[in-house]
Amino acid sequence: MDKKLLDVPFQDLTEADILALLAESDKLMARVFEDSINAILRARVIQPRELLDSARQVLESRAELRRILEERRISAHYEQCKAA
Repeated sequence: MDKKLLDVPFQDLTEADILALLAESDKLMARVFEDSINAILRARVIQPRELLDSARQVLESRAELRRILEERRISAHYEQCKAA
C-alpha cells in the first residue's frame, strides 16, 4: 500500500483512494487467508480432505506456483554466483 496514503486520516481520503485501499487490502487479505489455512493444515487442526475440492485445488496450485518461482530464483542466483 502507498505509505503516504496511510498517513492521511481515513476520513480525509477521497472515494477513489478508499476504493484503491480496499482493492489493495483484498490482495493482502487473500494472502493472509491462504497463510492461515496453510498454518491450520500444518497444525493438523483440519485435514486437506475437509476443505472444499475447489479450495484445495486453489491452495495446491498456488503452492506449486510458489515452488516453481522459488526454484527459478534459486537457479538464477546460482547462475549469477557461478558467473561471478
